[in-house]
Amino acid sequence: MAPPRAFPILLVLAGIATPPAVAAALGDDPPVIVFVRGGLGTTGHLSGAGLDSLSSIFDTLTTPGNHGYAELAALLAADGYVVDEIAEGPLAAPGTADFPAALADTDVLAFTSNNVVYPPAASEALRTWICEGGAAMFSSDGDWGLDWGEAPSSDQSLLGVFDLVMNQDKGFYTLSRSAGDFIVNGVDKGTHPILAGPDGLVGTNDDVNTFDGEGVSALTVTALFDGVTPVILANAKGQKRLNDSPSIGTLVPTTPDDAALVVVEYGAGRVVGHFDRNTFHNVNGSGTDITRHDNAQYARNLFAWLVGAPGTSYGAGCAAASTPPSLELRGCPRSGSVITLDVAAGPPASTAFFVVGLASAEIALPSGCTLLVGDLLPLMPMLALDQNGAANLSSVVPTGVEGIAAFVQVWTPQPGANTLSATGGVQLGFF
Repeated sequence: MAPPRAFPILLVLAGIATPPAVAAALGDDPPVIVFVRGGLGTTGHLSGAGLDSLSSIFDTLTTPGNHGYAELAALLAADGYVVDEIAEGPLAAPGTADFPAALADTDVLAFTSNNVVYPPAASEALRTWICEGGAAMFSSDGDWGLDWGEAPSSDQSLLGVFDLVMNQDKGFYTLSRSAGDFIVNGVDKGTHPILAGPDGLVGTNDDVNTFDGEGVSALTVTALFDGVTPVILANAKGQKRLNDSPSIGTLVPTTPDDAALVVVEYGAGRVVGHFDRNTFHNVNGSGTDITRHDNAQYARNLFAWLVGAPGTSYGAGCAAASTPPSLELRGCPRSGSVITLDVAAGPPASTAFFVVGLASAEIALPSGCTLLVGDLLPLMPMLALDQNGAANLSSVVPTGVEGIAAFVQVWTPQPGANTLSATGGVQLGFF
């Protein structure tokens, strides 16, 4: 295979100061949240091998000690999300959930009873998808497998690249604002949107003041990878159980690097590590449930923050014909990775002109189109569109551009007419 074509945009960017961040609005389609669940017969070594142990969003049980997530799913559906579930292979034919195939149509993946170790290719697919604007939530439980280590090992096969370690099940405690549990290393994290609602204002109706868990799995923050900075919003308490054995692990005290709630912003996407599944059980659930304390508001805020991952696209295109051309980024804009800009739905056999700048813009033009790029750079790469109006431009991201953001829009002339069409904009935040 030939090496990716040199991308002159990247070469110009080295050494340029970082511009302001761009806030991207959600699209018109309802966000899709998909829960990843263990397979039939692969769980329940603590409470029995019934399907109830797998915490399904379709489990409506409200009997004492239930593990269902139907009330969580209903809460999310009421907030306007599409909620679905996929499963790993059963005990008779173990296998990973086929989430890479569903990533294009998913906004958030919630890993909430998975117990299979995922191969490196799946981990890389997840990492790239999150970098491009996807989001994921991880929690664990000792009963989500046939032994203590299965559920945290499944999470770890996907979480490690985000500088997080999932520990085994241990502990039962409540976290509250009044007890100072949202103060981490002397800094109050209580204004984060997960804890203070999307407005970030303490004292309003969407505040989370108290949430709890039972049989909690703390997450430990590491510092192994450049460009990854987990932020602890609430520390773990007491002791944690290391996932250092397939069976029950070693018990040790928690440290300031151990989290009950931790968030990661990675490229254009987001990750949440939450300490316990029980927080989200149906009413009368095992240990605790979604009706206790502020657990329901906490769930709403958590998924709203994940769904709000900024992504890479912003603004809207315009068309001289009936349909605007489109521009999408594939790949993760981190040093050494291959990224591709895909142009589609342009005028057949025409030309794509890439307009590049260091800021977003919204400049209305007499043609009715909007220029979405500001602080323009003195270059305009061109590509020939094929008979389907498509083309792509690929490059390896060089070193030296970390911390820089670039903004790209494509303009295409309409053959035989004195008019132009334009795509929406794409932001490339290099790290």
